[in-house]
Amino acid sequence: MGFITLAIVLTWGFGYLVAIETLQGNALVTGYVEVTPDLAKVPYFNRIQVAAAKNDVDPALIAAIVSQESSSNPDAISRAGARGLMQILPSTWRLLCPKAHCQGEHLPPACGTDCIFNPEANLRAGTAYFAGILRQFDDNIVLAFAAYNAGTAAVRHYAGEGDPAAGSDPSGDLDSLPPFAETRAYVRKVLAFWVRLRSTSPPDVVTLTVEECLLLRQLATVLPVVVLGLWALFGAWVLRRFNRPVAATKT
Repeated sequence: MGFITLAIVLTWGFGYLVAIETLQGNALVTGYVEVTPDLAKVPYFNRIQVAAAKNDVDPALIAAIVSQESSSNPDAISRAGARGLMQILPSTWRLLCPKAHCQGEHLPPACGTDCIFNPEANLRAGTAYFAGILRQFDDNIVLAFAAYNAGTAAVRHYAGEGDPAAGSDPSGDLDSLPPFAETRAYVRKVLAFWVRLRSTSPPDVVTLTVEECLLLRQLATVLPVVVLGLWALFGAWVLRRFNRPVAATKT
C-alpha cells in the first residue's frame, strides 16, 4: 500500500505541475512578441510599447502604422488634415479625447501634454482607436489596416459585410479590400513593415494542447481520491482482520 500511495502521489504531483506549467506556457506563447533589434530602433518605441500594452495590441502593429503614416514625425500634417505620429483627424481626436483642451486644429508645435501633436498623447489616442478597429474586424489585421486608411464603412462594404442578407464571410485578403489604389498600397506597405518588425520565434517552452492540459488537471483531481479510497479499503481490511473473534479451544 505504501508503494502504491507513493507512486500515485508522485504521478499526481507531476501531472499537476506539468498542467500548470504548460497552461502558463500556452498563455505566454499566445501573446508573445519578441522585441527585435529593428523594432527597438523604431522612434518613440518606448511610448509605443506602453500604449500598445494598455490596449492589448501588438506594438509592432502600431510601429508599422506610425512609420507609414508619418515616418515617425510628430509634427506631420497630411493633405487631408490628419496630424501627428498616427495621423489623427481633428474630428476623430475630439471624439477620442473629449476632455483635452486641444481641439486638434492648430499647427505644430504641441500646445501641451494632451495635444494632438504630443507624441505620447497622439500614440495613446491612435492606439486606442486602432484597437477598437481590430475588435470590430475580429482581429483581422488586413481589414483593420485597410479600415485605418479608408474607414470602417468602406471596408465592410467591399469585404461583403455591407449587406447582412448576403451572408458573405470577409476573408481579409487583398482582393476583398476597397478598390482604392492608395488603400491597397498602404496595406501592402504596412503589412510588409509589420512582418519585418515582428519576430516569428516564440520562447522555448513546452506546450500541450488544451485537451491534454484538461486531462492532466482531471488526473490531479481523481488520483488523490483514489489514494484515499485505497487507504479506506486497507483500513477496513485491517480492522476486520484484527477484530475477528478468537476461536474457542478444546480442553
